[in-house]
Amino acid sequence: MYCKNIWFVLLFSLILSISFQGSRGLYDFDETRYAEVAREMLLTGDYLIPKRDFHPHLSKPPFTYWMIAISMKILGINEWAVRLPNALFFSLTSFLVALIGQTLWDRKTGILSGLIYSTTLLPYVASNIVTTDTILVFWETVAVFSFLKGYLAQRPLEAKRWFTLMWLFWGFGFLTKGVAIGPPIAALFLFWIIKRKEFKALPLSLLGTILFFIIGFTWYIWIVLHIKGSLSIFLKEQIIGRLFKDIYHRNSAWYAPFYLYLPLLTLGVFPWFLTWPVIFRSLKDRNWFSWEIILRRKPLFLFLWFTVPLFIFWFAKSRLPLYILPLFTPLVLITTRGIQEIYEEQKSSFVNVLISKQFLISWAMILILLKFLASFLSVPQDARYYSRKFAPYLASANCFLALDQPYYDGMAFYTGIDWEYLSTEEIKDAFYIEDTWKNEAKELKRISKKCLILVRGNKLLYLKDKLHNLGLAFQALDRWGKISLYEISFQRLNRMDNQSNPYNITKN
Repeated sequence: MYCKNIWFVLLFSLILSISFQGSRGLYDFDETRYAEVAREMLLTGDYLIPKRDFHPHLSKPPFTYWMIAISMKILGINEWAVRLPNALFFSLTSFLVALIGQTLWDRKTGILSGLIYSTTLLPYVASNIVTTDTILVFWETVAVFSFLKGYLAQRPLEAKRWFTLMWLFWGFGFLTKGVAIGPPIAALFLFWIIKRKEFKALPLSLLGTILFFIIGFTWYIWIVLHIKGSLSIFLKEQIIGRLFKDIYHRNSAWYAPFYLYLPLLTLGVFPWFLTWPVIFRSLKDRNWFSWEIILRRKPLFLFLWFTVPLFIFWFAKSRLPLYILPLFTPLVLITTRGIQEIYEEQKSSFVNVLISKQFLISWAMILILLKFLASFLSVPQDARYYSRKFAPYLASANCFLALDQPYYDGMAFYTGIDWEYLSTEEIKDAFYIEDTWKNEAKELKRISKKCLILVRGNKLLYLKDKLHNLGLAFQALDRWGKISLYEISFQRLNRMDNQSNPYNITKN
């Protein structure tokens, strides 16, 4: 079809993922956050405690930060280094999908599976966004592959080796995104319950368990022992808060999956979801929707791998688009098998066109072109653009402030400046608030320095009276999107009173 060598899938996906990977600036808020935490790892030399604004940041385990930090250590602090790990893990996942397809069916289906995964819209887009999800999908896919090899093994010793490797990979997955590895594990457990008589060895072994806990839990235990309150963060926020409570306000309504997940599970599979009507008719004609067919080991394996995590994601209280990214590996395999059977039987000229070399190359070039064009877009969330816009003002200041959250990670990453966070209100025990306005006013008065302050929206308006009473005057300098840059200094009160509408900023 395309190539007889399955390694071609890895080369193809690498070309797709690496092309123009660093041409676009980092976007707020996720990309800049991961990049800045990794940069601060390099600056401090502390790789155990992830830091944001040089304060402990425990919202995610450290594996993704480590990969970015290593990449920046080699390539320098830039966008290419930040996005390279995602590109590599995406390519490896495409190759693993090919291996799973080959293991389940044959080499042709395997190669086609890998090529389809690497050109499926959502996984491809996700590989260009710096988050934990693409890396997590790799660990989940390689763990599922190890489970499959262990299940199909002919000898108990061979099965045990594969299952031990599986728990090793689950450990790395846990170090990447914690309990997010739970849904596919639940699917494999249910498969084992149904097909346990066919296994040559028990998937859970002592060595595998030890490896899982050493890799997955050592960092958590160290953090709990060294940072007060970290256990509460892990349990209440990362587990209870995401699964059972709406503390993050992330599409928690019961109907949210209908407008969030369903479109992604269709349009996100573009262009390959266009083959679904033909595949559906073919499967219906063969009576593949009967339980007798589904309970066969290959259909059951893929059915559970897709539906069990989908059920969990659907009813969890915290929902974001990339949470369902792990569903695309089984979904692509199911789609590819349907496409392959239709192609071999020559039942659809439309399917033949979609999987032709000409279409695949054309679609791959379009995906690369989209990445290239994205580097020229001037969007509000592009931290490189607003950092460059504010850069001329930085040289004249010796004090850099930021108001409240969210963090201005992009400014810190691109300028290398530590921005001190202040609050509009008297907030106690907020680790990102470094000082009070009263103390800051005293400091400004003592050394007569001028400060720059970053403000999102109109938050500074709420401080008008407080700043007036403290003898602080402020002047609007520039704006990018919703972010405004002000200059604050200690001056006579009448100068502040005489300012003509200091809040009036013309959007550039």
